[in-house]
Amino acid sequence: MIGFAQGCNENQEIRTEEIKDANGKLLKILYYEGDEAVKEERFYPSGKIKLKGEYKDGKKNGVWIYYYETGNIWSKGEFKDDIRNGIAEVYHENGKPRYKGQYKNGKES
Repeated sequence: MIGFAQGCNENQEIRTEEIKDANGKLLKILYYEGDEAVKEERFYPSGKIKLKGEYKDGKKNGVWIYYYETGNIWSKGEFKDDIRNGIAEVYHENGKPRYKGQYKNGKES
């Protein structure tokens, strides 16, 4: 971690941690409830969103979305306890679907 900033919203009890490179460009934002990370967003050097997802008990939980630098979705997948569980979708950079599947306990079903 080269750069660091914090913010806090007392109404929602969410604290944020911004991680920046040596030039001050935002690389990642972590959102915390108490000491627990509950959400993460990462960014390309251009500042555009690279990925976003949520955590529960320190593990990926819910929908995680990865983006091309163009802003189009690269992949979208559901996780439970760090394991793929649910729909998984992958797209071409032009936004057209490339793959769609279903996972259960980390295995394609």
